[in-house]
Amino acid sequence: MKIKEIMYKDISSVDPEISIEILLKVLTKHHRSSIPVVNDDNEVIGMVQVEDIIRGSLPSYYNMIQNTSFIPDMNQLFKRLNSMKTQKVKDIMQTKFISATEEDTNTYVADLMIKNNLQSIPILRNKKLVGVVDRIDFLSSLLVDERK
Repeated sequence: MKIKEIMYKDISSVDPEISIEILLKVLTKHHRSSIPVVNDDNEVIGMVQVEDIIRGSLPSYYNMIQNTSFIPDMNQLFKRLNSMKTQKVKDIMQTKFISATEEDTNTYVADLMIKNNLQSIPILRNKKLVGVVDRIDFLSSLLVDERK
């Protein structure tokens, strides 16, 4: 099956100049943990995810919370996150990212996502954003295929 058959086409993206505060509102509104960053020509220039915000607020904190024995100082995290509200997406986005095309197979894209621990992956046509695939899209497509 081609990825274009299961990709999410009603996509959201953000401009690199928006603030992190606006970014969080967009992510929350669209129930996403990551989102493509596009330029004025709708070309994907980066990806930003919730982990980037945490990593940006307290660089060593993200590594520490991976350890289940760590008890976080939430006040420190809240203070740093609050101080980042006006920071721009371009300051924290990942400019090296993995993408796929509409003609790639769902198996290939799933393999990319698993091997690189990605929650979502942008689907591009000539560098322009045409869709996004989340892990949930794969699960949904499997369920639909099962019913056929």
